[in-house]
Amino acid sequence: MKYANRSFYLPVDLVERARACVPGVQAAVYGTPEEDEAPASVAQLVKVALERECQRLEDRFNDGKPFRRVYKKLQPGPSREGAERGAAKRRRAAESDT
Repeated sequence: MKYANRSFYLPVDLVERARACVPGVQAAVYGTPEEDEAPASVAQLVKVALERECQRLEDRFNDGKPFRRVYKKLQPGPSREGAERGAAKRRRAAESDT
């Protein structure tokens, strides 16, 4: 299996939680039948989590099939339409707060 190195920005608390989870689970299941279920590393934990979430989204929104691959560099941030929808949503929320 070929691997890719990517940078993602995640909340610090989530990263710390994942880093604590791996050795915590390894210690909790050591010597039990569940020992093979413990992630070997944070990378493995993230891999499994992404695989499960991609499968869930594909099942829900694409008849269980993988989405078409994206080979071009993705634009950072929302599209113009997405930004406009977000701004309108924030305006409505602000109006309802007053």
